[in-house]
Amino acid sequence: EYYVLDGFVTEHVSILNDISNCYRSLIGFEADLERKARMYKARLNLLEPLTKELNPSVFESMLQQLLLDCGTISSDLHDTRYSQWEQDKTVITVKKLNDIAYRGVLYFTRFINSFKNDKGEVPYPLKDADLHHPYITAHFHLARLHMRIQSSDVRLTVSLLKKSRDEYAFVVKYHQDASMGEIFGAEADLAKQIVELLALKITKLSQTMQL
Repeated sequence: EYYVLDGFVTEHVSILNDISNCYRSLIGFEADLERKARMYKARLNLLEPLTKELNPSVFESMLQQLLLDCGTISSDLHDTRYSQWEQDKTVITVKKLNDIAYRGVLYFTRFINSFKNDKGEVPYPLKDADLHHPYITAHFHLARLHMRIQSSDVRLTVSLLKKSRDEYAFVVKYHQDASMGEIFGAEADLAKQIVELLALKITKLSQTMQL
């Protein structure tokens, strides 16, 4: 009623973030997957509208954090729903699972694109070392989400796996070129292994399309 978005942007966003973080804390103590999923959705309902309302030229860093948060929440929601789906295929459809994954892809892509300069290019690597971790994290999530999207279309599956492979390869290269050392080191090592596994899987699937 008092700290509305129009006129009190910082206060409004801060309040919604506080409420969202309360849900995040509760999720850590919740064992029931359905209740966890509902709390993830509640967090998205709080933060998603802000990603459409904030002016990126005025609230750039605030919007970037919201985009990263919405992407991460979408990824966590997908993991939760996927776990439910593995236990009971009637709980959620594959289409809805994919919709959640694509939702995460959208937010992480918007986050990455927010670093584009006047030439429409993202500097490589980013000049601000404090941004290396969130930036590479977004690419890691993109790789994972593309790999989790399901399709009966082999060509689409191969295309998604190639996107996943390319994102994981980017993580490996960026980690090295940005001299991140131990920061995100375990994830970069994992990404390197996954790149090799995906290359084999892509080759096998591609061969089936030629039969």
